[in-house]
Amino acid sequence: RLEQQEQHPNRQQTNYHPRIVIPGDYDYYSGEDDQENLLEAYEWEIMTTQQRRDQIQIMELEGFAALEQLLLIQDEREQSQQTRDIQAIDEETQQEFNRF
Repeated sequence: RLEQQEQHPNRQQTNYHPRIVIPGDYDYYSGEDDQENLLEAYEWEIMTTQQRRDQIQIMELEGFAALEQLLLIQDEREQSQQTRDIQAIDEETQQEFNRF
């Protein structure tokens, strides 16, 4: 390492932070929820290949379900906005009709 620093004196040293690898977790380990993260990592390590495949499939399905829920919420909001817009137009039309 000292030789590398001598060869590249302007290069900054890279600090590597310890992390626990959990499928789908690409952030550095922050130190929060230590026991839970360690337990998840341990459980992942002791799983068989089939159990890992099953777990990945479960996580994908949970992700799809969460995405579907978000899409439903978005649709509901859009429908509510359309309803409010139609009501506002109806009120304007009624007010104009009442003027005549």
